[in-house]
Amino acid sequence: MDCAFIGVNLILLAGLSNVISFLNGGPQWPLNDKHCKRNATCVSNNFDCFGTPLPYSEISTEVVVELFNNTQLANFNYLSQDLNSWKSLRKVPKCWQTLQPFLCALYMPKCEHKSIYLLSQEWCRNTMATCKILKEPQFADKFPVINCDAIENPQPTCKVSISCVI
Repeated sequence: MDCAFIGVNLILLAGLSNVISFLNGGPQWPLNDKHCKRNATCVSNNFDCFGTPLPYSEISTEVVVELFNNTQLANFNYLSQDLNSWKSLRKVPKCWQTLQPFLCALYMPKCEHKSIYLLSQEWCRNTMATCKILKEPQFADKFPVINCDAIENPQPTCKVSISCVI
């Protein structure tokens, strides 16, 4: 199986360092695979996600801007501040274990050749199911609602085998 997409099994079985390792150099789909990727504007910088340096130099903010309907997220300083607002969920380890890599992929996806890989709605739903605490009233105003149905879904053939990353 080709490796090109971060899927649910990857996040449930692999840690953030493995995800970053995959994003950095895992085998890639052909650049013209329009079922797994979308065009995006790439932005260069030295990025880190929750203190872990990303092994790539370009990201795109378009997905998170669209999902939260917030153009301020196109500004890297605002994006970093918004992303870091999720840190308090570290106190909920079961949630954080799946939420952290998902948020990094959502807020700071690797961008190359003016394209990014699409996130899956399945990965989003599994992450949100693990983080049921986000639906509690005391968190409703603190974190933006992640609407998994609003995520542009790739074709089912875009999933990665866990053997590709660990």
